[in-house]
Amino acid sequence: MNQLHQVLQVWFPNYAQPESTKMYSYKCERAAKKGQTGLLKQIDTNEIEKYKRSILCKCMSGGRLETAKWLVANFKLTIEDARAWGNDALRRCVANGYMECAKWLVDHFGLTAEDARTDRNEALRWCVGNGHLECAQWFVDYFGLVAEDAQAWDNWALCRCVTKGHLVTAKWFVDHFNLTNDVIIIQPNMLETALQNCLTGGNEECARWFADRYKLNIENKESEDYKSESN
Repeated sequence: MNQLHQVLQVWFPNYAQPESTKMYSYKCERAAKKGQTGLLKQIDTNEIEKYKRSILCKCMSGGRLETAKWLVANFKLTIEDARAWGNDALRRCVANGYMECAKWLVDHFGLTAEDARTDRNEALRWCVGNGHLECAQWFVDYFGLVAEDAQAWDNWALCRCVTKGHLVTAKWFVDHFNLTNDVIIIQPNMLETALQNCLTGGNEECARWFADRYKLNIENKESEDYKSESN
């Protein structure tokens, strides 16, 4: 090894090593999110141990239940690991609608309503916003979420749900939390923007329900320009 390499290794410990810490972390997380249990088995166990929390989160994010089960069967994970980074693992699987993963995570680690309190609004808004009805219903019922949770972030969940045209989920969300015109708190123009985006996406049935529910003028949104663009 020449003198330059020796100096670099002193100042940069990861320099010229077979695999840097960053590379190991990336490989572990990528394999976890893709459910590549076989690839994880080939990685040094010390590295798996080091990144087991992030691996668990990536498994939940990708809905990779079998890989998560392999992880907890071979490496000691505690409830603190499941709670890491504000219950990131639970938030990720709920946000992406992986109800089976969420149920397993809760049952295996014994997570409670108090555990879900951190960032539960974010989990709900993404879950509803992406139209994951069953998962949203389970999450709301199991952890006892209330109207204040539903209205977090200026009713972002409802607006995204309508924007994406998830009519059934939107109807349940509004009815379950009784989000009437009298109680809904929202930034100016957000309802109108959600309505316009819903129409632009071709979700007319959802748009008409939304406009009727919140007394919005849908006729102005259905301009000739919109009609010509959608043809």
